[in-house]
Amino acid sequence: EMTRVDNPDIFTKLWSIGLTTRQQEMAMARWKELKK
Repeated sequence: EMTRVDNPDIFTKLWSIGLTTRQQEMAMARWKELKK
């Protein structure tokens, strides 16, 4: 599961793995929700 994007470090690691555009959008949306 790549739904937990709690911090920028994990966020960056997911990016380096190479997600699809859709997955990137979902991860960004979830990350922004957590930052509220």
